[in-house]
Amino acid sequence: MALAFDTQARIPATALTTTTSAASASYTCGANAGVLVVMVMYAGVTQRTGGAPTYNGVALTQAESLAGVTEAACEFWYMLSPPQNQSLTINVPNDNGVTMWVYVASATTAVGYTCAVDDTSINETTAANPNVVVTNVVSPTIIFACVATGDNSFVPTARTGTSLYEEDIATYGSAGQYFNRTGTGNQTMSWTEATS
Repeated sequence: MALAFDTQARIPATALTTTTSAASASYTCGANAGVLVVMVMYAGVTQRTGGAPTYNGVALTQAESLAGVTEAACEFWYMLSPPQNQSLTINVPNDNGVTMWVYVASATTAVGYTCAVDDTSINETTAANPNVVVTNVVSPTIIFACVATGDNSFVPTARTGTSLYEEDIATYGSAGQYFNRTGTGNQTMSWTEATS
C-alpha cells in the first residue's frame, strides 16, 4: 500500500487533560514517515494561545481550527516529511492554560511515493452524528479526522475509519480516527453519536 498508518500517541499519556503552559512528549515517526498529524482538543470556546505546536522545535502547519464553534474546540496541525526513527519532542503551547488534550499520529509512504495535504473541502458541524466530508482527488489516500464535543457522555457507537482514541472527559468528549481510502471523490468521516 502506498500510504499506511504508522503509530499514535496521546498527550498527556497518563491523564485525561492538562492545563499546563505546554503539553509535550517524545514521539517517534517510523521509517518512511510521510506525515505527522497533531490534533489539539480543548474545553470551552476560548482559543488556546501560544502559537503552533512544534516537532523537534519546528512549527507544524495548521489545516483547520474550529475554536468557538460549540462547547469544545479542536485544531488540526500537520508536518510533511517529518524526521524519522528519532525520539523527538512534540510541544503544544498553552499559554492561557485551557483544559486540553492532544492526539498524535503519523503515516508512512511506500518507496517512491510522497505525501501532500488537501484540506480544501473540510466542513464543520455542530449536529448529532458529527461528520466531515473530504473530497480526495488522488488514490490511495489516508484521511485523519478528529472531533471535540461538549457531550457529557460521549460514547460513539460507530465510526467511518479506525479509531485512534475515543474518550469521555468529564463534561467533554473527543475522538480521532484514520481511514485508508482507495478511489477518488467524496469520503465522509463520521461518528455515530446521538448528542451534538
